[in-house]
Amino acid sequence: MSTIVGFVLFATSIVPAMIAQEYGEGDYLLILLCLGMFAGGAMLVIHGKRHLTPRVEEVLAKDQRAPILYLRSFNDQAGDFTLGGFFSAVGAMFTRRNMGLSTSSWGPTFQSQLGYVMERVGPYIAVGRPGVRLPGTGAARLYVPDQAWQERVVQLIRSARLVIIRAGTSAGLNWEIETVKRIIDKPHQLLVILPLSKKGYLAFRQSVAEAGIELPQRPPNAMFMTFDEEWKPRFLETTGKLEHTLSPFFLMNNIEPPEVSAWDAFRLFFR
Repeated sequence: MSTIVGFVLFATSIVPAMIAQEYGEGDYLLILLCLGMFAGGAMLVIHGKRHLTPRVEEVLAKDQRAPILYLRSFNDQAGDFTLGGFFSAVGAMFTRRNMGLSTSSWGPTFQSQLGYVMERVGPYIAVGRPGVRLPGTGAARLYVPDQAWQERVVQLIRSARLVIIRAGTSAGLNWEIETVKRIIDKPHQLLVILPLSKKGYLAFRQSVAEAGIELPQRPPNAMFMTFDEEWKPRFLETTGKLEHTLSPFFLMNNIEPPEVSAWDAFRLFFR
């Protein structure tokens, strides 16, 4: 229900802006109402979608393909669901790394879109944060005890067809990056989602240096990177659509790039 209400609020948020334009640019209250409806609608949509995030056990029971594993810092994910995280992503829409209206920069929506692409290749899965009331969006969640998470992550990396890492700097994520580098057969099986900010990129650059991965000092105009056989970074050129941007990554791994229609993109609001 919250997804439907949120979608209506999100879709009608333009109305106060149109009224403000009609009666003059000085009507800041209407502009604020527009922004509030826009953000509130997006939050309600995501809240509803989080209730629909499946468990890994359910997904793997129906889909026998090798999974795609998503790794990230739990703290970075939690920040996505705040208003600060939302408006930071809105600001990122005006950078050269933006893929346009077809792809959101906001973490929860971006994960839904990424998950929709990846599910055409294999089950998209992640280890969930123990004790959270609601999971994140996109990847199906697997919950394991704190004392067993490293062993389970190693098992998941070994079984994964592809590994996706959201760049961050936590101790747990650093361990996961080092483990991925040690275990996977080919470096181009790893896809990294780069930070939106320069500060985040430089912190990640310093962090991965400990794992023997050298990144350029200057942040690239890219959202994603993978690696060549010697673990040298290869940045993916940002294009108009998420699946098109990821096409080189899929082709490196002998995977036919999936296509997502406009109708598929619309249905993302309700799944």
